[in-house]
Amino acid sequence: MDLSEEVKDLIERVNEANLQRIETYPPAEARVEFRRRMKILEIPPCTIFKSIDINIPSESSPIHARLYLYSEDISDPLAVFAHGGGWVLGGIEEYDSFCRRLSNFGKCAVLSVGYRLAPENPHPAGLQDVMSAFSYVPYLIASQNISPKRILGVGDSAGGNLIANSSILLEKKVRPTQQILIYPVIDVTKKRGSYQKFGKGFLLDSDMMDWFINSYVGNSELEDPSISVILSKNLSLSPTTFILTAGLDPLQDEAIDYVDELKKNSVSVIHSHYESMLHGFLGMPKALSLSKNAFCEIGDWIYNFNTNNKKT
Repeated sequence: MDLSEEVKDLIERVNEANLQRIETYPPAEARVEFRRRMKILEIPPCTIFKSIDINIPSESSPIHARLYLYSEDISDPLAVFAHGGGWVLGGIEEYDSFCRRLSNFGKCAVLSVGYRLAPENPHPAGLQDVMSAFSYVPYLIASQNISPKRILGVGDSAGGNLIANSSILLEKKVRPTQQILIYPVIDVTKKRGSYQKFGKGFLLDSDMMDWFINSYVGNSELEDPSISVILSKNLSLSPTTFILTAGLDPLQDEAIDYVDELKKNSVSVIHSHYESMLHGFLGMPKALSLSKNAFCEIGDWIYNFNTNNKKT
């Protein structure tokens, strides 16, 4: 397999570092280590108009969130963002630079949701928190005196799973008009061919995914459609969708199958595939230059989106 020089160099650096496997840490320690590793591959945060930390009321406890405002234009689109990290790792601080880039490239406001993490809070806790964030948007609009022209959902990896599920489970009045799923987790019931090809030696591996899945699923069933969203009978409720996949990613096959299922359900879909890239590459701009290309593409789709667009 011919790897790009950037990918080859990154994998070699990781192998030479001989890092302890993230899934062998206790969850709290794993989060600290994950934050440290993310910082190594990130670039300084870009400048936007302002950011505001808020608390979203919920039945359990307030959900910490951060609102990023791209400009003083109160009509900028608003993206509700759910971060990756296998439902176990990551949070608002780890994804601060990511969300600022999303806001900057998409010329949009971003609401980053600090949802509850597994295994302390297994399914459906994280999903409930993301849905609560969408439901809170009307109150956010009133309290921040903004008037976004569109509401969309954006999520990477496990966050993509939470967005895809939220988009079909929410009441119609708070459902997003578009969603962006970045190398999302779509089906935890089986491992497709891409797991066999890229489940070892490409940063995100099969053992790590097993840890993530077991931590999140808890006492629920793998076949629960609010976990394995591809099994949902309500995919036709999904909004217009942009799905981005990476070619060196064990998750690519399930995402590609999801593209087909959405199309079968008459959902407008755009699929962008980065054949030479690893899972998580949008969060690795210091190492992988195609991260910027992907953000440009996502940003263009947000900024130029037409609700009548039927391209598939």
